[in-house]
Amino acid sequence: MRPLKFLLLPLLLSLFYLPALADPCELSDNGTGTINLPPDCPNGYIGILTIIDGLPPGSTLTGEAVLTDFFGQSTIPGGSLGGEGHAFGATLHWSMVGTGMMAGYERQIAIPVNCEMHTAPRIPGDPVQTFANDMFFMHGQLFGDPDFCALDITAGTANGLPCPGSTTLTELPDGDFAVDSFFDITYQIDFEGCPGSLFEGLMGSTLGTERYQAGQEYFPPLDHNCQLPDNRTGTIDLPPECPDGYVGELTIVDGLPPGTTITGEAVLKDIFVTSRGIGGSLGGEFQTFDAMVYWQATGTGDLTGFQRQILIGVTCEVHTGPRNPGDPVQTFANEMIAMQGSLYGDPDFCDLILSAGSNFGMPSPGSTTLTKLPSDDFAVDSFFDIFFQIDFEGCPGSIIEGLSGSTLGTNVFQAGESYSITAVGDLMGAQLSVLHQNAPNPFNPMTVIRYELPPSGGRVVLDVFDIRGKHVCNLVDAIQIGGQKSVTWYGEDAKGRRTASGVYLYTLKTGGETLIRKMAILK
Repeated sequence: MRPLKFLLLPLLLSLFYLPALADPCELSDNGTGTINLPPDCPNGYIGILTIIDGLPPGSTLTGEAVLTDFFGQSTIPGGSLGGEGHAFGATLHWSMVGTGMMAGYERQIAIPVNCEMHTAPRIPGDPVQTFANDMFFMHGQLFGDPDFCALDITAGTANGLPCPGSTTLTELPDGDFAVDSFFDITYQIDFEGCPGSLFEGLMGSTLGTERYQAGQEYFPPLDHNCQLPDNRTGTIDLPPECPDGYVGELTIVDGLPPGTTITGEAVLKDIFVTSRGIGGSLGGEFQTFDAMVYWQATGTGDLTGFQRQILIGVTCEVHTGPRNPGDPVQTFANEMIAMQGSLYGDPDFCDLILSAGSNFGMPSPGSTTLTKLPSDDFAVDSFFDIFFQIDFEGCPGSIIEGLSGSTLGTNVFQAGESYSITAVGDLMGAQLSVLHQNAPNPFNPMTVIRYELPPSGGRVVLDVFDIRGKHVCNLVDAIQIGGQKSVTWYGEDAKGRRTASGVYLYTLKTGGETLIRKMAILK
């Protein structure tokens, strides 16, 4: 594909506006289940340009630059990444500020550029489309400027200046796509100052690399509520496809400088089931599925200021215990047997592998409770204690260059939330008991469980179970009057032995009600 001819319009030199900056970018489906490229986000691709060479020592010309105003787009199949090639013209708006001996100099200039972008294959129609891209060619010149008699900017793999990147398109509920796209632009700026200007007699050639970002990673909003329809057998299909997914946290520690971490909220969602069947290690069912892990990674310590939103495609296998379809409250054990995924084409992590599950020697047990609602839907409360391993290696030129390590960690990944309800037949007009979250939680060595009974009171049974549903101890079994109650548990089983660290369930049964909550012991 040949570059476009320069469109030399003097009017471009008078365009001194820079778009207002905002992160989101949502573009319409082009009718084929994807969008047109390059993504014409309102804010364009935002990065930095800097001139150093040829200026007095300690001086720079630097500032934010925005690649936008795309025109003349043309697309053909092929290109260096095997997908498509896209040629287009654009404008590079540069807010230039001087430092050092150039302090006080400020300009906003507009440089017309010709570009050629190559992209890897994508799959139109997929709800999440991630593919590599490369700024194969970019060149522009400034003409007729009072300060710069010559100013050329060159970038692109075809010019020996690699500019790799990636684009992710995430389908939104309204059918538009959220865009996250970037290039790591390696550029060269050649300049010569004009007579009578601040730069008279100065000239030089600067090489630099900066990330140019359009849009941002799309992380679906979380409301921690999950209600799924009956699948016409008195239960739901597993795994539960809650809108929020399974929400937890991932952390890298090993291989980073002392006191430094990369950590943040992670969401397992976008589940695509590949198989279901009877059996598995817990005697109930098994499910295999593909999914995405959305990780909001933030650096601490020496990496303070590092922030990334990362998507990792994973393949999973889950086993569940037997359940009783048709019951108003269905509680059963589940376990993440296997979860593994890798990050590809990332500018910071040349290698990042996420592994979890019993098949990798990392037990990840959990529990699911389905509670029938008056609408006949089920409220879902499901979690896994994910035991994970993250292996990584930093890329040359990134903030984690030269670093690598393997971190083991454990975190609870939760879908939905605890839901307390009476038996379905007693829902309307019933006076309900209340089971409060224990405090402290997590705890060691003791915790207090509080609950409230309706004025009529009645028979109360308060039990503790381990995560697999095995009975640990009984805390209350008596007829009680209405009002507020509390009981202290010292983390001991029915024989007075200390229980192990981990997650436990406590259940309150009063008449037609069964209330369930979780608590954790840390030692």
